[in-house]
Amino acid sequence: MRTTFIDTLMELAEKDDRIWLLTGDVGYSVLEGFEAKFPDRFLNCGIAEQNMMGVAAGMALCGKQPWVYSLAGFPVTRCLEQIRNDVCHHNLDVKMISAGAWEQLGNSHRIINDEDRIVLGTLENMTQFFPRTADETRQMALEMASRPSPCYIRLSRLK
Repeated sequence: MRTTFIDTLMELAEKDDRIWLLTGDVGYSVLEGFEAKFPDRFLNCGIAEQNMMGVAAGMALCGKQPWVYSLAGFPVTRCLEQIRNDVCHHNLDVKMISAGAWEQLGNSHRIINDEDRIVLGTLENMTQFFPRTADETRQMALEMASRPSPCYIRLSRLK
């Protein structure tokens, strides 16, 4: 699903120069194609997810469409205050991507009991996507791009 997602995002970025991809120093073996094709619209923010979400909010305020990619719960649990106050309250066009929720790398690296779905479901202006197949992943990424508001997608283990 990650490969399908990034391929779809690259197709979208070819047609829309507002699209940027931000990563929290993750996504190796998946994001390199985007970085190579759009080096001026790729930003590795390092392991500083809260700052990355703040950067994304600022970019959205400037008319960009940032897509924030990180592992499992990081783009939600580490950034909840920034998502709520900076992104959702202002209804900004920020897209959040979570990958690796199935990994058993410790509690910080996984999503337990759908906590991302539950927490984000309480926020104003947030739309969530949970694809189960590569085809659904592509369709949901296209839908996310067309919505000028906060969106979240959790990518599953499937390619």
